Amino acid sequence: DFDLDVVVPAAAEAQPLTVQPQIVIINIDAEGRYMVHDKFLDIDELSLLLQQTVANNPVNQTVHIRADKKVPVDYPVQAINACMKAGIYDHRLMTEGQ
Repeated sequence: DFDLDVVVPAAAEAQPLTVQPQIVIINIDAEGRYMVHDKFLDIDELSLLLQQTVANNPVNQTVHIRADKKVPVDYPVQAINACMKAGIYDHRLMTEGQ
């Protein structure tokens, strides 16, 4: 609610967004291949992409992980781990109906 005229304080450690945040969607196919933005990535490339995403948007980055139901659970867990290492804590494993 922004109806009240208020001058908010500045924060020395505040960082402006360099790019408007978007939800990153990590797809994992039945063979365990990661795909982001129509490009296949290995786990190291995925980790680098997530780190760059956080560098561009240090606050409130969201990741949705869509894994084929036939893929071993290890692959989504690796994607979640890559999110955590990059500092992305808002990650969700998507299910049918979402």
